[in-house]
Amino acid sequence: MGAFPGKSMAPSTRRDDFPADVKDILAKRAGMRCSNPNCRKPTSGPRDDPRKAVNIGVAAHITAAAPRGPRHDGSMSPEKRRSIENGIWLCQNCAKLVDNDAGHYTSEMLERWKGQAEGTARETLEGSAAGSRKVWRVPWSRNPLFTGREEVLRSLADNFGAGGSASRCQVLIGLGGVGKTQLAVDGKSGTGNPRRLPISDAIRRSRLTSRGRGLDRAAKGSDLRTAG
Repeated sequence: MGAFPGKSMAPSTRRDDFPADVKDILAKRAGMRCSNPNCRKPTSGPRDDPRKAVNIGVAAHITAAAPRGPRHDGSMSPEKRRSIENGIWLCQNCAKLVDNDAGHYTSEMLERWKGQAEGTARETLEGSAAGSRKVWRVPWSRNPLFTGREEVLRSLADNFGAGGSASRCQVLIGLGGVGKTQLAVDGKSGTGNPRRLPISDAIRRSRLTSRGRGLDRAAKGSDLRTAG
């Protein structure tokens, strides 16, 4: 059927929104936390009313729910667009962020976030028993040619066994290329329980997140020993 003369066809305003059960499962699969790996903010908590809870989470669409929306895929069926496969759980701030800069926050990036968040939630559940905490990230292998740091390695081992905050967190500080990464890898190998030692990549001081700034301040505190 043709359009009436002088009349323009209005763009479709249909939205393929998620049903309530999909939103609920998305939230739970992410552990009720924002799926942005740089955020991971809890999205649920108590209200003053003991019968109610606060929710700041959003079941966001990876590809938009409506035409002209961020990352919209016109080839996707309405059923697929409102399915759980097209959803990601985010806090309200991050949901706004990814939609305001869809050129940067692509569908592929959001799918990676979702997979990482669900993997972290699974590891948290499986590692909830005392003493079963896993290493965060150790993508490096030990270099057998790395030698001459026995004194620092002994200090690391002694501090981890000393109790208090130093036994939980130590910071290796030094110029690039002096061997901080290998010290961390060797220190992990020498603790006797490598699964208990989390290791994080080095961060430039100018690009520290708020969490990193807290760690930087802690490294200068009297209750946290540093090596390197």
